[in-house]
Amino acid sequence: MLGNQLIANLQNVLYNKMGQANKSYFFNIWTLVYYSIFTIFLTFATINVVFGIHEIIGKIIVSVVFGLPIVLITPRLLLYFISYLKNSPALVLNDNYMYDKQTNYNFNYKDISNVTLQSYKAVILMVKFKEPSVFISQTKNPIKKIFYIFNSKFTSGTTGINLSLLKGNNDEITLAIRSKLDTI
Repeated sequence: MLGNQLIANLQNVLYNKMGQANKSYFFNIWTLVYYSIFTIFLTFATINVVFGIHEIIGKIIVSVVFGLPIVLITPRLLLYFISYLKNSPALVLNDNYMYDKQTNYNFNYKDISNVTLQSYKAVILMVKFKEPSVFISQTKNPIKKIFYIFNSKFTSGTTGINLSLLKGNNDEITLAIRSKLDTI
């Protein structure tokens, strides 16, 4: 346990930029296991349904409807497990920005107008941007960029961070971010 804490402290120093104080939050292994079991169940259910359907159009529809979530979820879960095993933070808060491993994005506090917590099957930190184009322009993945452009039309420049995946008190995380927003 002491070795893991020492590694976490060293990583805080590595993630620290220009002497700024960091607060790091890590992935919760039990939540990752839960999501993995769900993904495995969904995979086997999809395979079972596809082999039970005899029409080719039915197989295609079921494969797309159930296969697409599996293809989207599995790489993220692998990334989260690797981060957990390396003991690297999933969310880092410092004086100027917060880094989220889930979105692989540095949220600069000066670009954020508000943060709120939403709970429905998962606890999501909703981050509302002053100007949505700032977030969209820094997104590297073209598919994500298209999704964020489409999504920003309906959500007014809001994106979410799944806090259910993290160890730590969700209210504490939200209050820490709000206190940073109040100082800017």
